[in-house]
Amino acid sequence: MAYDQGMQPSSIWEQFLEADSKQMPLEVARFFDAMQADPQIADRFQELADQNSAGSLSERDLAEMWQIATSSQLLSILKLRARQALRRSGNLSGETP
Repeated sequence: MAYDQGMQPSSIWEQFLEADSKQMPLEVARFFDAMQADPQIADRFQELADQNSAGSLSERDLAEMWQIATSSQLLSILKLRARQALRRSGNLSGETP
């Protein structure tokens, strides 16, 4: 994936991580694999999404909603890269190399 000025921050992070995922240290991979988002964040996102559907979301709240969405996407990318590194090393729980 080539850099494009219109890329979303999560796409830029994915590009950074694409090259380095093969070299992710196992300790770092385990850390990201175990990372979980706070349930309050999901609750807040749902609240904002409901307000957005009702047409009552302020610009500030819309920005917060997109920050949560982007951060969630980044966490998903990090977890995917971590699982790839763990799988390659044979250290992914419940799987054989």
